Amino acid sequence: MSPASQRPGVLRETPDVLIVDTRELAWVTAPEIAPGARRQMIGGLDDEPQAYFLFLPPEFPSGAEPLSPAHATADEFWFTLVGERSTWEFDSIDDQRGNLVHHRPGVAIQRRPGAVWAVDVAFRSDIGWIGLVVRDPGGDPAGGSTPALAKRRSTGGVALEAELGSGIILDQPCVTAIDSRRADWEPAAYSGVPPVFRKVLGRYPSGDTKMQILFFPPGLSPDRPPEEHQFYPSALQAARHYHHGMLELLYVLNGEMPLAEWESVDQQQGQFVWWREGIFTYRRSASLHGSQPGETSVTGATILHFRLGGSENRAEPAFREEVVVDVPFAT
Repeated sequence: MSPASQRPGVLRETPDVLIVDTRELAWVTAPEIAPGARRQMIGGLDDEPQAYFLFLPPEFPSGAEPLSPAHATADEFWFTLVGERSTWEFDSIDDQRGNLVHHRPGVAIQRRPGAVWAVDVAFRSDIGWIGLVVRDPGGDPAGGSTPALAKRRSTGGVALEAELGSGIILDQPCVTAIDSRRADWEPAAYSGVPPVFRKVLGRYPSGDTKMQILFFPPGLSPDRPPEEHQFYPSALQAARHYHHGMLELLYVLNGEMPLAEWESVDQQQGQFVWWREGIFTYRRSASLHGSQPGETSVTGATILHFRLGGSENRAEPAFREEVVVDVPFAT
C-alpha cells in the first residue's frame, strides 16, 4: 500500500486500485459543463473509463442552450444522489420529439452509443443536483462525442413515470432510465453467498450486467459461525480473487462492510479496508481482494457497482459470468 496517501481522502492507492473517501475530496470548478458547476474527479487514465461526481447549482440551467450532444462510441452512466434535474432523452439524431426524464435520488440513466440528450431549459431546481457520472469510452479516448445538434425547444412535456417493480422510466435501444427506488430486489449469485441481492440498472448489448446496486446483509464475514446467521454457508471462508479483463467501480451508498486487500500473491495476510458510506473504489483487473477472518459488518452495505470491460459475449471461450479468477493462499 502506498503510505496512507498524502492526498486528502485517499485511503489506499496502488497501480491496481484507488480507494477514496469522497466526503474529503475537494470540489473543483467545471465552467466547461455549466456556470457554477463543480466536480470531484475520482479515477481513470486517458484511455480508461472516467468517474466523477458532478454538482449543478440551484439556478441551473440558467442561460443554458438546449443543445443535444450525441456520443458516438461512449457508454455514459448518471446516478442521482441528491437533488433534482430534468433532461430530454432522444434515441437518435433523427428523433426530434424526445422523452422527458426527471432525475431524482436513485434514478440511473445509461446512454449507449448514438444516444442524444438535451438540458430541459424549462426546469429549475430549488436545491441543485449531485450525481455520479461514469463514462466508458469504448475504445475512443476522447469519449466519442459527435457535433452538438441544435434541437427545437420542447415545451409542455410531462416527465415519464417509473414502472413499479421494474423501476423502468424509459427503455429504448440507445437510452435506458431506471428509478432504483421503484425496482424490486432480486437474488444475486455473488461469491456463492445466497443472501446478496441486486437491482440491475445497466446492461451490455448481450444483456449481461454492467451497472447494478448490490445489497450485502449484516454479518458478511468468513469467521462468523454459520449457526449465528442462518443464511451464510459454512463454506464461506478466507478467499481472494481478481477480475480478468475487467475494471470494477464501486460506490458505497449506505452501511459498511470490511474488504481485505492484497498487494501481491505472495502476501498472505491481507489488509482490511472498511467500505463505508461515501467510499469510492476504482479497481483495475490485477487488483487482488477478497475476504478473511477478523472483521464483520453489523449493518450490511448497499453498493453501486460497475463492471466495465471483459468478455460480454457468452459464446466467447474467455467468458465467465463473474469474470473472477480465484487466487489460492500458500500452503
